[in-house]
Amino acid sequence: MKALWRCFASTSKKCQPRTDDAVTEAITEAAEPSDARLSDDDGGTRLAITLMTRKPHRFDWWLRYHKSLGVCHVFIHVEDTPELLELLDSDEFRGFVTVTSGEDASPDNYYTLQQRQEAQVRRSLKLCRVQRIPWLLHIDDDEILHLDVPFSAIAHHAPEGVSSLVFINLEAAPHRLGSHCAFEDITTFTLHKMLAYRNGKAAGRTSLARWQGPHRFSGESHIVSVEDACVLHFESCTYEVWRNKFLKHRHTDELATRDIPFAFYRDSISLFQSDPTGGPAEARWADFYLKRKVAHYRSLHTWQRRRLRLEPEPPQMIDAAERRERERAPPAAAPCADERRDARHDISL
Repeated sequence: MKALWRCFASTSKKCQPRTDDAVTEAITEAAEPSDARLSDDDGGTRLAITLMTRKPHRFDWWLRYHKSLGVCHVFIHVEDTPELLELLDSDEFRGFVTVTSGEDASPDNYYTLQQRQEAQVRRSLKLCRVQRIPWLLHIDDDEILHLDVPFSAIAHHAPEGVSSLVFINLEAAPHRLGSHCAFEDITTFTLHKMLAYRNGKAAGRTSLARWQGPHRFSGESHIVSVEDACVLHFESCTYEVWRNKFLKHRHTDELATRDIPFAFYRDSISLFQSDPTGGPAEARWADFYLKRKVAHYRSLHTWQRRRLRLEPEPPQMIDAAERRERERAPPAAAPCADERRDARHDISL
């Protein structure tokens, strides 16, 4: 059954990523019985990730990190980035990913993005049930799951009946225009003076949860202590990433732009609309990025900064490693902390 879903399962020849229609048809043909249920005992605490990606920064690093962390599978929808398919079809990642691809021709990319995300999450939930994967995390290609305790400790200490785990997001603070690998280069993160969203990202229990927007699944949710785990958001953390992102949004109309809740996003879109070239060597665009993005975080107080240094191959903290952890220590030895510092509440949920 698994081979049906892995579009890169064959090593004898390259296969093309399935289109949205082809995947939907395959899911329908192989759908589980309506009364089938998936329990934690069926899949342990295995965790998969679903996302859409377009011109990502160091996606090889992103994949390698989460694979090392213990994520069992990644469901990826690739947009406008055909050069990424060779990486996903490599020996290193072929069995680790399920890939679909397509082009987005919408002139209002910012708002139609959520519609495409919904289709991707719903598709991935169905595939998780078929593959008996009990947890699905929805994040983006500029977000990293950071675990300080095993994922099993978080899942097993959540209140009974919880269908999703909410991970608080910390925003990465870049300190220059470019970086060979922002995931390793940036070591300062914050919950304060954030330029993008601040309401976290969620992992849904696939037997219960349904899509409820890009930040939540349906049902009862449990907010995970930021001391135990968090999502690190590397939003626009290089000039190139910021440029590619907001050039794509420059066709958003004025009324829709005003409805965007983040001033940095609104002003970035307006910049590309009013200044389509950026001047010689894109100097005006670069100046905007330095002033509005890089310099923004310099006013953070020491207590508002969290220092973290990510490694490209972190220790395994999900599934098999967690079972070994439980065998070595009693349940009380791996608590999901209940106490919250003041900074931990600085989030809109």
